[in-house]
Amino acid sequence: MSAYLQRLFDRAAPSAPQPAPAGASLSPLAEAERRQLLLGFNDTARPFPLDATAADLVHWQPTLLVEDAERAFAVLRQAGSVFVSPRVVAPGEPRLGFRRGFMVKDPDGHALRLVER
Repeated sequence: MSAYLQRLFDRAAPSAPQPAPAGASLSPLAEAERRQLLLGFNDTARPFPLDATAADLVHWQPTLLVEDAERAFAVLRQAGSVFVSPRVVAPGEPRLGFRRGFMVKDPDGHALRLVER
């Protein structure tokens, strides 16, 4: 704790009176600690699960609404899209808010859910 306070005091009151440079920080954190907090702990990216199935459909976002899920699936299949769902699925649960849907990856590899209401 004393090291944090010493850094804070050193930055707040430098030995020679001078204006602080633009963008100067009064953070008590050392640069390595700051990087760990901002970058290290936030590095939570995980690869897309290889065992993902259409049953996982209700847990992923974003969701795009389409008029005809079967047609959208066919158009994307013909365009060479990479699918998460092997086919259009009907979850059979009205509370989910859609009748049929499927999951596909966008060109950057992000999963998208396409549903028909």
